[in-house]
Amino acid sequence: MRRLLPLVLAVLVFAGCGSAQSGGGGRPAPADLAADAVAALERAGSAHYVLDASAQRNGDAFAGSVHAEGDASADAFTAQGTVTFQGLTFSGQVLASRDELFVSVMDRWYGDPELGLGEADEETPSPDDVRRYFDDVFSGSVGEGPEIDGAATWRFKGKLNPDGFADLTERFDDEEVTDEQRELLRVVAQHTRFLLDVGQDDDLPRHLEFGLELSEEDLAQIGDSLDTSELAGLVQFDVTATLDLSEFGKDVSYEAPADYRPLEDLFEELFGSFG
Repeated sequence: MRRLLPLVLAVLVFAGCGSAQSGGGGRPAPADLAADAVAALERAGSAHYVLDASAQRNGDAFAGSVHAEGDASADAFTAQGTVTFQGLTFSGQVLASRDELFVSVMDRWYGDPELGLGEADEETPSPDDVRRYFDDVFSGSVGEGPEIDGAATWRFKGKLNPDGFADLTERFDDEEVTDEQRELLRVVAQHTRFLLDVGQDDDLPRHLEFGLELSEEDLAQIGDSLDTSELAGLVQFDVTATLDLSEFGKDVSYEAPADYRPLEDLFEELFGSFG
């Protein structure tokens, strides 16, 4: 599923759901609108974003959240936010261009002057890619959305298409998806939800919501497939995420830190104890 993941992420950010049929009254087919949203954002060149995400497992046994806000374009990216885990909150920043990356954690900067956004070019799906494979990844419906920043929107609601996703995984990764894995995907897919609001006149994506809620009864349907996985003992799992985009076409720039430690030092400090 490694090579399929960038496509899925792009569709999540820019489209939200899918169906192969067009609605009436000029309502676009979801696959077309998804691809047009990607193309519109490429034309805009940049946007301001606000991202919030949280995950909870087994009630309060495991909980974490992320808040990030900043600006993004093909040539520059900024982020400032917080990560909360088990009641502890850490703040940080990220600055990146085509050929450099800087990360600030606990007011200390780390960086790599040879690693940047250019590394992701080959993994970024095109509008044609999204149009071609969208319906294999998602299923759902299209309707009128709310007015956002003075713009009328289309609203999309959908879920993961488990069998289509499994088929694409086998095609792109040359990797068999077992019957047990397909059944796991079907159970999970039934409890996913995607909602996205896209401008009717400009095709720009403005708001996205994602959710996954699995109860003890839902997980019981999976049966023995959990026993041999990392999810053994799981009785509840909830994930929510929202992404809001605005200020399309704005200039995105930053001032690189004058002093920073190698990025490898940060990885060593964070993960060295697990070696």
